[in-house]
Amino acid sequence: MTAETAAETVAGRLRGEVRVDSSYGQDTVDVPRAEWVAAHESARDLGFTFFDWLTGVDQLDAADEPGFDVVSHLWSMTAREHLFLRTRVSGDDARLATLTGVFSGASWHERETFEMFGLDFGRGGPPVRSTTRPPMRVDEHYFNLIILINSSPDHPSCPR
Repeated sequence: MTAETAAETVAGRLRGEVRVDSSYGQDTVDVPRAEWVAAHESARDLGFTFFDWLTGVDQLDAADEPGFDVVSHLWSMTAREHLFLRTRVSGDDARLATLTGVFSGASWHERETFEMFGLDFGRGGPPVRSTTRPPMRVDEHYFNLIILINSSPDHPSCPR
């Protein structure tokens, strides 16, 4: 399945105003905010199983609909194709459903996007917490976790 076919298939499975935009050989499916999770489930079911990244784009100065674009990049390892999914959230209500139920790796990207743009992905998923400041409470459990991670033979900091 080519990315163009996948983009059109994903768009056809969703409700609301869905648009497929092709630029520089890459397809982007613009999905309604309410269909954000369903679009990712559909893409995953079509073979786009590698969640690469998610980010926000500040569009607060857009004349038609000011807010933030949220963009994710998916990859199909079998078809070797890219797919971008994008939605717009308003600046006044910068909330979007989490993708962690579809791609668990989205959690880190959502936290980073929260810290950079203030977009809230906390509804229906794990709590969004800051990753750039130290934990408020450092206890024995936290140190045991760090020791466990750093002593794993597969961890890059572990001497070979």
